[in-house]
Amino acid sequence: MRKFFRLLCLALCGLCLLLPSALSESLPPCQGVVTDLAGVLSTDTAAGLETLAQRMEAAGCGRLYVVTRHFLGGKDARAYADRLFAAWGLQDKDGLLLLAVGEETYALS
Repeated sequence: MRKFFRLLCLALCGLCLLLPSALSESLPPCQGVVTDLAGVLSTDTAAGLETLAQRMEAAGCGRLYVVTRHFLGGKDARAYADRLFAAWGLQDKDGLLLLAVGEETYALS
């Protein structure tokens, strides 16, 4: 009986260690200046954003990144944009514009 409880305790401890990583959201990888996960930006718009990002970088203003999503699932847009900014390792001068199309919300980080 002692072995059973010892194994049960070990299993529960292991589960507690793994649970936070299983519950954490997976953030999308950076696809360049434009990460159009919602599929709403035309080719011309994406090209224009690329040009704008290059001009901003050339002027020493950092680089612009634009991300579109359909929905954030109730998450705060600013907090999600900040998490993307950090996960992608963007620099202090860079800007990340998040557009949640289905929720009609946006955030700039």
